[in-house]
Amino acid sequence: MLRERLIQLINSQPDMAVCGEADESRAAVALIHERSPDMALVDLSLRDSTGFELLDAIRKESLPVAVVVLSMHDEPVYAERALRAGAKGYVNKTESSAQVVGALRKVAGGEIYVSEHLASELLQRMAGGHREPKDLVAEALAGRELEVFRLIGEGRNTREIAKKLRLGESTIAAVRARIKEKIGAKDVPELYHLATEWMNSRENIA
Repeated sequence: MLRERLIQLINSQPDMAVCGEADESRAAVALIHERSPDMALVDLSLRDSTGFELLDAIRKESLPVAVVVLSMHDEPVYAERALRAGAKGYVNKTESSAQVVGALRKVAGGEIYVSEHLASELLQRMAGGHREPKDLVAEALAGRELEVFRLIGEGRNTREIAKKLRLGESTIAAVRARIKEKIGAKDVPELYHLATEWMNSRENIA
């Protein structure tokens, strides 16, 4: 439904047209190769991976496409990671149609787009060189690991996370084990505690 609305929005612009859509990163990369779009609007939540993994694939294959990330997360850690991975814009799903179109136009013109709120936070982080301990925990994680960490922080169990991400429970357990090792959690309860603390800190910022 979201893709349908975005397609209608973009196609209603006199100087824009959607040349393809995909819900999997492999299909998206194939379409970019086939149709050579100027821009790609990438959701962070895909059927077979995360938007971060798609960004990595686009960068590794040196595909000449400007990427605008679409996300439900209005948090500096996600925006900063997306921009570092090669995205030229970061748009929250709650932004208006006019803001989405404005972001696309800005990136099409060779500029970088993030919301005023995120731009201010990112500049403060860069100017002060400051990282909150909880942000450092999240920044140690790869794209899929960060998504699982966030869902753990929401209180979801392995089965619920597997269903949400359309992955096997054994895959989620393996990802959880990598997260635990990377952030130095001694056991699963401590992992859940750290994830919950991180989510609570994000909500307090918002």
